[in-house]
Amino acid sequence: MYILPAIDLLSGKVARLTQGKLGSEKFYSAHPVEIAKMSDALGFEILHIIDLDATLGTGKDNIEILKEIRKTVNAKIYFGGGIRSYEKAREILKILNPDDKIYIGTLALKGIAQLSDIKENIIVAIDSKDGKIAVKGWKTLTDYDTFKFMENFSNKCFGFLFTDIGVEGMLKGINFKNVEKVVKASQLPVIVSGGISSYEDVKILSKISPYGVVIGKAIYENKIDIEVVAKMFK
Repeated sequence: MYILPAIDLLSGKVARLTQGKLGSEKFYSAHPVEIAKMSDALGFEILHIIDLDATLGTGKDNIEILKEIRKTVNAKIYFGGGIRSYEKAREILKILNPDDKIYIGTLALKGIAQLSDIKENIIVAIDSKDGKIAVKGWKTLTDYDTFKFMENFSNKCFGFLFTDIGVEGMLKGINFKNVEKVVKASQLPVIVSGGISSYEDVKILSKISPYGVVIGKAIYENKIDIEVVAKMFK
């Protein structure tokens, strides 16, 4: 199981939102590139980077920071945020290394047959609330059932990023039953995100055996020491 330190970018800074809502943002003083370098130095093999500006449509993006991080670290980068066209998906992948990945959510609803040649670089984002898929930066809840949605991509992508929106950013733990169902529902790799707030959460998730676990706010709020987690999974 990989641990993916999260670097969420908003206005060029590291920020965390509560349940993805603009207006709930909290900024952290460390520069995104420095956090990426520290995570890389600690031996984390994958960095989870999300462009919140692109996701939320604030009129900005953080592509230059992404480029700087890519030049600076050896770790793989799994990147998402506002990738809502086939053209942008390919543009982002040109910035990244061949074994990096991109997250797509809203674009997946259109179908990803046009990206079949790069399917090993694509992770479909399963942003879920009450068993339904949310899109457009979590602002729109669809009628798509989470598990049926996953079935559509069984041979069309590298894997899935599952985020339980109901617990994201709350630091109150996660719904392990939901996570276990999602992990068991697919033969593809599943990365789990949202609500992880303690070492115990991480230990229990390791028994469920997802491909990876994203840890963000718990690190920035000093609930989890990134160095301790690095040693736990070496």
